[in-house]
Amino acid sequence: NSPNNPSGAVMLSTIASPMAAPRVNHAGAAAAFPDGAGAIIFGGLQPGATGMPVAERMVGQAFTAYDVGAEENRINATATTMPNGDVLILGGKTASGAQASGIVITPSAPSATVTDLPNALSVAREGHTASLTGTDLVVCGGADATGTLQASCDILDGTSYAIKSTVPLANARRGASSEVMETGLVVIAGGIGSDGAPLASMEIYTP
Repeated sequence: NSPNNPSGAVMLSTIASPMAAPRVNHAGAAAAFPDGAGAIIFGGLQPGATGMPVAERMVGQAFTAYDVGAEENRINATATTMPNGDVLILGGKTASGAQASGIVITPSAPSATVTDLPNALSVAREGHTASLTGTDLVVCGGADATGTLQASCDILDGTSYAIKSTVPLANARRGASSEVMETGLVVIAGGIGSDGAPLASMEIYTP
């Protein structure tokens, strides 16, 4: 129980401050800024959303536009808080299609420190999953620039962000869920398969 919730009951409250832009299929991750703890929200702008910020940050209960330089809007990317505090944006779809690139955002204020990773993934992926287990980031499935679903996972080093290995999935899948168990196992479940139908299967990545 916390001082703000002495009963311990589940609480869901509306934040009075709206986001800096309407978004859907965006990515978000926790971030520690010099002026407080919060989150970075990236992408998800819809066609025709001119003049809207590609990214924003939340500190407390306030959202403000976040300067990430000339980075393009992406939908269906992933955002992961890495062990060193960076937020790693991977894949997703820009106006030119699905991407294999990544973006490292080192939280700072009022603007971000941004580093591009042109070949972060072995293939372009959008609608993939990304799960941090230990110091490895497990990035699975998704669709490439042609819409072909991917039956593989890239294992990225959580310090250098380099690809350590690429391992196969039994089923290509997009829009799956990915959960890290207490043991460090990563369970990838469901999603859409290559035939366009929902999958009932699960796969387990063992570090």
